[in-house]
Amino acid sequence: MEAISDWCGRLIGGRYMLNTCLHKGSMSNVFKAWDCKEGIWVVVKIATKRPGDDDRDNLIVRLKNEAVALWHIDHPRVVRLLDSGEGENVYFIVLEYIE
Repeated sequence: MEAISDWCGRLIGGRYMLNTCLHKGSMSNVFKAWDCKEGIWVVVKIATKRPGDDDRDNLIVRLKNEAVALWHIDHPRVVRLLDSGEGENVYFIVLEYIE
């Protein structure tokens, strides 16, 4: 398993440059990232996939369900879902970044 610091500087989804780890959790790792296409800071929440890891596959399903739920919420006190995807052996969702 890679160290969290190894993820910083990595491009995810062809446009999100991971900058700083904001949280390392049991379900996912959360990064502040630069959206190279839009020129804004975002939050990227990543569940890494490891072959043969049933628990990780369940966590990916939970993260996908979170993305679906967030997609349907439009409220000023809830961060917006901006994007989601799979690539580089990870599943990720992208949320608006609020300072």
